[in-house]
Amino acid sequence: MSDPRSEYQRLRSAHLAEVSATLQGHIDRLDWSREQIERYRDHRLRSLLGYARQRSVFHARRLSGIDPDTSGVADLAALPVMTKQQAQDEWDAIITAPGPDRAGAEQVLAEQQWFSYTPLDQQVFSSGGSSGVRGVYVWSWPFYISATCLAWRIQARDEQRSAEHREPARLAVLCAAVPPHASTPLFDVPTAEGMSTTVIEAGAPFDEAAERVAALDPTHLVGYATVIGRLARATSAGDLAIRPRRVSTNSEPLLPEDLDAIRRAWDPVVYNLWGSTEIGVQAVGCGRGEGLHICEDEVILERVDDAGRPVGPDEPATRTLATGLANRAFPFIRYDLGDEVTLLPGECPCGSSFRRVAAVAGRRDDDFGYDVGGDTVTVPASAFRHVLGADPRITEYQVVQTGDGAEILVVGAPDVDAVRAALEDGVVRYGLQRPEISVRVVDRLERHRGSGKLKRFVALKRRSAQTVQPLAGIADAGRRQRGVRPDPRSARPPHPALGGRRAHRPGQPGPLMRAPSPAPPQWRHHHRWARRASTDRREFRFDRHPSPARRNPPRGRTCCTAEIPVPACWLRYEPRQMFAAAAALRRRLPTRAGTSSPRWTGWHAVNKSGQLKPNSAAPDRAPRTRAAAADRCSIRDPTARAARRRSTPAAARRTRAGKTAPRS
Repeated sequence: MSDPRSEYQRLRSAHLAEVSATLQGHIDRLDWSREQIERYRDHRLRSLLGYARQRSVFHARRLSGIDPDTSGVADLAALPVMTKQQAQDEWDAIITAPGPDRAGAEQVLAEQQWFSYTPLDQQVFSSGGSSGVRGVYVWSWPFYISATCLAWRIQARDEQRSAEHREPARLAVLCAAVPPHASTPLFDVPTAEGMSTTVIEAGAPFDEAAERVAALDPTHLVGYATVIGRLARATSAGDLAIRPRRVSTNSEPLLPEDLDAIRRAWDPVVYNLWGSTEIGVQAVGCGRGEGLHICEDEVILERVDDAGRPVGPDEPATRTLATGLANRAFPFIRYDLGDEVTLLPGECPCGSSFRRVAAVAGRRDDDFGYDVGGDTVTVPASAFRHVLGADPRITEYQVVQTGDGAEILVVGAPDVDAVRAALEDGVVRYGLQRPEISVRVVDRLERHRGSGKLKRFVALKRRSAQTVQPLAGIADAGRRQRGVRPDPRSARPPHPALGGRRAHRPGQPGPLMRAPSPAPPQWRHHHRWARRASTDRREFRFDRHPSPARRNPPRGRTCCTAEIPVPACWLRYEPRQMFAAAAALRRRLPTRAGTSSPRWTGWHAVNKSGQLKPNSAAPDRAPRTRAAAADRCSIRDPTARAARRRSTPAAARRTRAGKTAPRS
């Protein structure tokens, strides 16, 4: 049996060879005039719009009102905003390339032992979910080449122009180091002839990471901004002896305190990168002038207001929308990045004609909102940064919002009382009277297990009274949902494991919950959910109907039935949360013999009475009814099965007629 790492590395070597062949063309683009940039960008945009409208069901609906052959950047304002939640809910309708659907992509992530390529030369990545929504993305072979060239072309150009350093270059890559995050394949790339690269896990204990960096003594350093900033502070304190001449930061905002620490310790050329798993690379710093150069040949950025309307260069914007021109497999058009950017006026000292944005300080959801007398008081993240980032005795920090203040976790040896007093004074200025601020010194901060990133500001998740509404009167499996009526049990808090205060009452599962705003038509009309009457089985069952783009059978619908064992208290939450939870649980469930996906019973045609017709593709596994399909679950519970049979409509009719219900 071959080693997965060896197989991946052999194909990756071919991929990197094509990156090297394409990189020089990207370097030449850096000298383009403004006219060349705009002409190339417009051609790429029209090509993307025409391709997405033809190949993507999701974008065909969005782009129906524009002409791709004549559209320009200004015409994008007529399109609706694409959100991260929408991208994940409409995954199968968005993707254009042949290959895995969303379930197949999840299967790739669950089964791969290392980074891997699909049979169609695609790579599947997952984001850390720092914005609150976990994302799954497909990178095609050409898109990876484009993203890698955008990330490294400025530094590669400088390497070509530099003749003063002839010793072998050593690159230390501080990133996630493990799948499924995209940082390792994207940044573990040599930018000069003879350069050796070493990947170091950013989420490892700092002493361990610092020891590996010291042993390597890198000439080039690339990685997360918070980790490199801490390495710089360790160098200034005399605990680390390295002196890299080029430093590239990514994946996290490069805060002023980290940038100052890097310059004081090493005085290197600093290349700050702003990217995302969805778009690839949006902007890269040149190391000479202020801010970051937008990759306008492959990315279109729109600064918009709350309504999604573009604003002028000098006007404030509430969010930034991005259109990736290189990603054909999974097009992102007017996609909400969640970051706030400001355009910089004037020309850069490097002479580039690509426009610049100021360094991205963070996401707009880093700010904390507090309820004060019925009004919302917003405390920006800068109120904490200005105090914590300026203290030389603090090497790392994390701010966790509480109901009436914040809990601060710091690494180092600060004056806790002085820091607390300074933070309270800063927060009061924004209208939060008598804030409760606590400062606690810890040995290390917990980073995201998958990506290794540090989320500096953790907002309090508030659940509004209008966030969800109880959905009662769920019909039995195989029947339509009946009317919606409030259920008094819906007022009980959720399970303690999900943030509630008390456990679910045994034998009384709560009602399903759904958002009050109408779900997209594809979800609302083509996904139905039903729960079991018995809580002993602790199962959750869903029937997923096809999208409207597919032709339904003339005598009924097509559905996919499956059962996933989940805690009974989860039955209280809206279908979207359940679907994500069930997908996550599928990784840990045993797989039925002969199948690669656990407990799926296959596709079956359904008539109006709810009967499932036999599946010709798998007649030995095709249940005749949905209740029979549920019995195919590998978790067997005769008591629960008997209770379910006695609760069927047929059993109720026999009971009213004076007949005895069938025995189990």
